[in-house]
Amino acid sequence: MAWPIVTLRDQGDGHRQKNGSGLPRDDYGDWQDDHGDRQGGGERGRPGYSPRAPRGDGDRDGPHEGHRRRHRNGRAHPPPGRDEDAGYGDAGRPGRAEPPHAPDGPEKPAGPDRRRRPDDRAGRTPEDRRGLIPPPPPVCSGRLYQIRPGDTLFRLAGAFGVSVEEILAANPQVTDPDVLSEGQVICIPGPVDSVKEILDTLLTAEKVETALYAKGLVSKALRGLPPEQFAYFQAGLSHERAHIAALERLGASVPYEEFFYPPGVFDDLNLYVNTLLTLETAGVAAYIQASDELARMGRFDLARLMDRIMGVEAEHRALLREVLNLVPASNLCFENAPNQPVPEILSALPAFLQPNQFDGRSVGPVRLPTDEEAETLIGPHGCPNPRPDLG
Repeated sequence: MAWPIVTLRDQGDGHRQKNGSGLPRDDYGDWQDDHGDRQGGGERGRPGYSPRAPRGDGDRDGPHEGHRRRHRNGRAHPPPGRDEDAGYGDAGRPGRAEPPHAPDGPEKPAGPDRRRRPDDRAGRTPEDRRGLIPPPPPVCSGRLYQIRPGDTLFRLAGAFGVSVEEILAANPQVTDPDVLSEGQVICIPGPVDSVKEILDTLLTAEKVETALYAKGLVSKALRGLPPEQFAYFQAGLSHERAHIAALERLGASVPYEEFFYPPGVFDDLNLYVNTLLTLETAGVAAYIQASDELARMGRFDLARLMDRIMGVEAEHRALLREVLNLVPASNLCFENAPNQPVPEILSALPAFLQPNQFDGRSVGPVRLPTDEEAETLIGPHGCPNPRPDLG
């Protein structure tokens, strides 16, 4: 089985590391795009169709339109969809023609021109039109989704495996199911990860990183680093152990104590640092998502802690890029934040929990360090605030 974790888009063109190790060199962004179908809307070609409700904006005939047609210019005109000679038999008889706008025809997709009328949009700037987008729902038990061109409620329902009725129930601000505005944020209802599932997944990631930091400090890969760069990894071990302790204090618990890594990872600096960089970058995205999900559950105390941990993980990402001589080391204006559940963002973790998951090979098992071993490895570079106030 090929190793599913890949390196990151944020390294930029010309900065991809080449080490001949067999470590996949695709970037994390592309890997994310490959998995984006799980929460995609209409632009990935997701199947989805359902009837629309009648509209009241002139898109369909009003109640008196047939009367006007039949008596225009003093002569009777047949209703739309009928020939002059068509009969008016009962429903189902050959003489009966179907109306041109059947009630269960497909709805119009969202797009830049939806709901555009000369009387209410002419001359408006994009800033003006932005104020016409409905607000997001006040609460969301599921995930938030931003409407894109081509989206319909029916297409989204098919993509996410829910019903249109469930989407409408989760979005009381949507008053017309036939009208969606590009950029509008709606709630896609569904089961959300429990607090414990989120924390357990993050704990697993922290343990994988901790064992990698500890083993790296005594490996050939980091031998010869300048002291100031070697200190990055000593401090990193201190940080990850503090994160483990905080998550366990909150009730997180996983049975994993030994881990497996790509072959050669402890012999080659580029391979070692790139492996850490991939894990740290995925960790940043996971903590951003965890903060969002926990806040929507009303656990603002935990969301705040996720933000604090995420900030440190983002520092790790920049420092690792500096070790790889990537310029600039801090290269993003905004961290990557795929809108996926935490376990999906960290879906590559199982490869580190069992042997031979990296093109059929691995190195390990690598166990977590004991407290005494960690203290020796960290030296004078432990963090000054290892126990956060959990409120």
